[in-house]
Amino acid sequence: MMFWRESSISSRLLLQATAGALYMALAFLWPVTIPVMSLIAIMVYIGAQLRRIWLSLAAFLLLASYWLWMVKLISDGAFD
Repeated sequence: MMFWRESSISSRLLLQATAGALYMALAFLWPVTIPVMSLIAIMVYIGAQLRRIWLSLAAFLLLASYWLWMVKLISDGAFD
């Protein structure tokens, strides 16, 4: 029974970290999100075409840091 409760908490946190950040990024911060995502997509495309793994890795790290920033904003209650 205890395992079910922990699973429920972890699934709720996983949902908040994925769907919540996506909703906040698109609903509230779309003027920032659209250019950031466009820039990251261009970096990945150019990195794939030129076979520069460091450029694709840099884009991945930028996306990860943006995503963690969104989760941090949500957990701090910035959109309440």
